[in-house]
Amino acid sequence: MREDELLSFFNYCEKEGWVNEVSHIECLYKSYSDDFFIALQDKQVVGFVMAVKESDEFGTISNLLILKKFRSQGFGKQLLDFALKHLDGCPLCCLLLS
Repeated sequence: MREDELLSFFNYCEKEGWVNEVSHIECLYKSYSDDFFIALQDKQVVGFVMAVKESDEFGTISNLLILKKFRSQGFGKQLLDFALKHLDGCPLCCLLLS
């Protein structure tokens, strides 16, 4: 995911009322840019997830978000599956829900 794609996506999120500190996400992106993943539909970012492999034994999946218009179409499942594969079978994985 490129930083411009992330910022564009958050413009959509704000319109939907999803409130998160963009500066917080930008800071995470700069620290863990290889751990952000997006879902695309016709070249439009429709969702994203962050999956950080903290160590060989522990990983964290957070910030899974799909735009309302694209929910219930399998994007969230695909992103979650991809995030789990990215963590490369960590025996312990934390999925942060809110």
